[in-house]
Amino acid sequence: MIFTERLGKGLRETDLLSRFGGDEFIILLSNLSTSDPPRQVASRLLNRVLQPIHLQGYNIEMSVSIGVSIFPEHGINQDELLSRADRALYQAKKRGKSCVSVYSYEMI
Repeated sequence: MIFTERLGKGLRETDLLSRFGGDEFIILLSNLSTSDPPRQVASRLLNRVLQPIHLQGYNIEMSVSIGVSIFPEHGINQDELLSRADRALYQAKKRGKSCVSVYSYEMI
């Protein structure tokens, strides 16, 4: 719940946060400007989530990996975009904990 709250507080009213299953979430970012590209937004969200949680005298640290796909550059429907975000997520996890990866066609 703390994780979801932290993610939600890092989003705008026009963005959508949804649990996809298990420990996976989908975030739909709308109307991004070129001055605030998706990688920067994802990095900000990552940093927000990585702050330790102080609970009953303990510091709990989380890790998160983020895969990004961009409409329409990486797909024009939800299946393409989800598949490509998943490939980017796999690359982020391969790099280690708490990484962001934006899909590229070299990942095919």
